Amino acid sequence: MAGLGVAPHVVERILNHSTGTISGVAAIYNRFRYADEMRAALSLWERRVQALGTEMSQQMDG
Repeated sequence: MAGLGVAPHVVERILNHSTGTISGVAAIYNRFRYADEMRAALSLWERRVQALGTEMSQQMDG
């Protein structure tokens, strides 16, 4: 997802990681859920996966 421009802390939330870019005191106090950011990131990921599927299908047909 980093290649799609998704911020590391949003990727961590999607993967449900508890350590990483937000750790220590920040992890304890930063309880924001990032729902909108996660939704946008997953939409980007969906489009990427669909594009890869289309590319593969075209290669197999061609």
